Amino acid sequence: MSLFATPFDASKIEVESTDFSPLAPGKYDAIISAATEKSTKAGTGKYLSVEFTVTSVQNEGRRVWLNLNLVNPNPIAVEIAQKDLASLCKAIGVMQVSDESQLVDKALTIKVVVEGEGEGGRNNVKGFFPLVARVAAPAQAAPAAAPAAASEPDGMPWG
Repeated sequence: MSLFATPFDASKIEVESTDFSPLAPGKYDAIISAATEKSTKAGTGKYLSVEFTVTSVQNEGRRVWLNLNLVNPNPIAVEIAQKDLASLCKAIGVMQVSDESQLVDKALTIKVVVEGEGEGGRNNVKGFFPLVARVAAPAQAAPAAAPAAASEPDGMPWG
């Protein structure tokens, strides 16, 4: 029996982007889409793998990762990871973490850099910032006051 006993229709299948080139350096709005505890290859430590999904219009849906060596025989690696985790937590407003799931689905702005050159280049997350609230322009508040003035009856002694 053939694999194509019924015709395969590629037009009915949505294909995801396969662009794995690094994002341009800069700041991107993102959401933490996953946070997973993993063991190091050497088996001597554990790290937190954090996946960010970009929500900025440009590059929306692209993903970048950060590994935080929270348990490691190298105390400098642990110190760097703790500082990065503290910065990330402050950016999302979560001051105490007892489970990595507390980090997931939180929005923030990340600073992305590119390490390496050419085909070997890859993104690394080097900064975390609270997501800036989108403030409505002051002009939007003005129309609410206008109808009150227009509702005054004509012929008032002061008008």
